Amino acid sequence: MWTETTNESQEVHVSRSKAATIVGAILFAAVCADGASGGEYWDNPDARDELMHTTISLEDGIKASTRHGTPISAKYEIDKGRLQLSVVTTGDDRFDDRFWEVIIDQRTGTVAQIGPLSGSEDRAAAPGWRRAMMKATRSLQNAIAEAVRVHSGYRAVSAKPSLTEERPMATVILFDGSDWKTVAIDLK
Repeated sequence: MWTETTNESQEVHVSRSKAATIVGAILFAAVCADGASGGEYWDNPDARDELMHTTISLEDGIKASTRHGTPISAKYEIDKGRLQLSVVTTGDDRFDDRFWEVIIDQRTGTVAQIGPLSGSEDRAAAPGWRRAMMKATRSLQNAIAEAVRVHSGYRAVSAKPSLTEERPMATVILFDGSDWKTVAIDLK
């Protein structure tokens, strides 16, 4: 049992496993946020402005990608100088080790391109994302919608699932035009 005394002299009791889960989720979220908030292309004011004015949400992109497998991560990124919405999907068979990158058209919200996942960083992370989503009882789209609903004025920039002590969690990065937030959403 972990005990913390607050300024009001009240004690808060948290089990070690719950404390470890909370700390793990915070650390994971901090690592994930590092790449999205303040990294490479988001330092560019034009990219941030384009992100805030696109009409297609991350949730819309996930919904459009479901015809091509189970969505296991989604993100906005800049590719060749252009804003792009990318969703990684996998088959429903747990023995299927194929992963697909589904690119969503920013004007129509429909699938513009689909192909095997090729980025080495995403390719390395994809099996972990799939394991987390296999244990989840909520969809990634549902978790993103909750994060956006709770943080009015923000839009989701990326969503990636992980297992924290075998519990599926989604790390959702949000942006409101000037401020970044990282939110951990329970997928159970």
